[in-house]
Amino acid sequence: SLQRMIVRARRPLQASRRTLAAGAMRALGRLLDALDPFLARVDAALRRVMLEGVSSEQAAQQIALPV
Repeated sequence: SLQRMIVRARRPLQASRRTLAAGAMRALGRLLDALDPFLARVDAALRRVMLEGVSSEQAAQQIALPV
């Protein structure tokens, strides 16, 4: 029937969406892995500000990327 034809036509589209979503999740995982060292530095700086009384400006200088 017409409904079966519509469902069959949508299957490749659904599969391509799943493939696209899986690819996006892999890319996001790689991005987060690449950012991890920087985020860890930010976390450590925030802890120094909150727990050791280091100024936020000083902490920012410590985590700044070289130019």
